[in-house]
Amino acid sequence: QHKNKLVSIHIPCYNESPDHVIKAIESCLNQTHTELEVVVIDNNTADEHMWRPIEKWCENKTRVRFFFVVKLKGYKAGALNMALKHTDLRAEFVALIDADYVAEPRWIETALAYIDTEKVAAVQFPQIYKKESGNDIEKLATLEQRMAFDIGLMPRTHHNATLLHGTMCVINRKVLDQMNGWATWSAADDSELGLRIALTGKDIRYVHENMGQGVAPQTVHEFFKQ
Repeated sequence: QHKNKLVSIHIPCYNESPDHVIKAIESCLNQTHTELEVVVIDNNTADEHMWRPIEKWCENKTRVRFFFVVKLKGYKAGALNMALKHTDLRAEFVALIDADYVAEPRWIETALAYIDTEKVAAVQFPQIYKKESGNDIEKLATLEQRMAFDIGLMPRTHHNATLLHGTMCVINRKVLDQMNGWATWSAADDSELGLRIALTGKDIRYVHENMGQGVAPQTVHEFFKQ
């Protein structure tokens, strides 16, 4: 029923590897659901060599728009709210993917199939890390994620207790607008938005299927920061 509905995919990034970001964008453009746009917001990256290659790659891509912002308040939530302002008015759904993720081609198509009633506000897929270095921090982060999604979210989804997790989710744009976007005051803006949605009585569906993989923290600093 959503075959011809426009989806706006938002990619917030800060100090990310250009190679990672470009691969993330490419994976979005290779979706089986072709009615989409990609909005990339680079927020506060100091090193020009980190964001200029992304900007250049995005040039002349008809379905991609790139924005670089200096001193944008609100961190990730601020970037996502800016992306909302640049979202095509025709878009009925907003999808979110981290800048170091690569989405499976059927991500959007699969998500839209689960939004089968007006009560379903969003669909959340698990966060999954791909194997990079195989070091102990990566193994620990991977285990922590598996516990959260394999054990924590599976029973919660049966009680409409699923929250959003910041990546690999697709949200009804009308609901997102009604929520006035993302909370810039919260460090857990994704969970906070999910809670506000749940309090309206609408459903967030968790689908335990691998629809994308990202890069795990590789150092203790990265792990605790995340």
